[in-house]
Amino acid sequence: MDKLECTITRNKSGFTKKIYPVYTLTHSQSGKFLLAAQKMNMLRSAHYLITMDSANRNKHSPGYVGKLRSDNSGVEYNLFDTGENPRSVKELERVRNQLAAVYYVVLGDVGRIRLTRTIKCQGRSTC
Repeated sequence: MDKLECTITRNKSGFTKKIYPVYTLTHSQSGKFLLAAQKMNMLRSAHYLITMDSANRNKHSPGYVGKLRSDNSGVEYNLFDTGENPRSVKELERVRNQLAAVYYVVLGDVGRIRLTRTIKCQGRSTC
């Protein structure tokens, strides 16, 4: 199985990016831009907007992929597509779908974590 090695870079320059940093995912060898994520202004837990457009990071841009939402403790993250909140829509087709879940377990030593991820494969026989 081939691996795709990527690098995540945190950009917190400028006043708004210190509060709402931008994360960039690039291919490690070529440096090619893959995705960007920016922390959204949410009160309870961390939400990140994910886009394939490095310059236009908003929910209504054509490069919008979805969002990553964490729980209050920051150890569980859920990845959703571009659908809408089930509480705010009447049509079932427009409800967002959960694409993946990521769980962090702290292993006792500072800085050591175990990462578990679950990826749903909808409509496929293999992933």
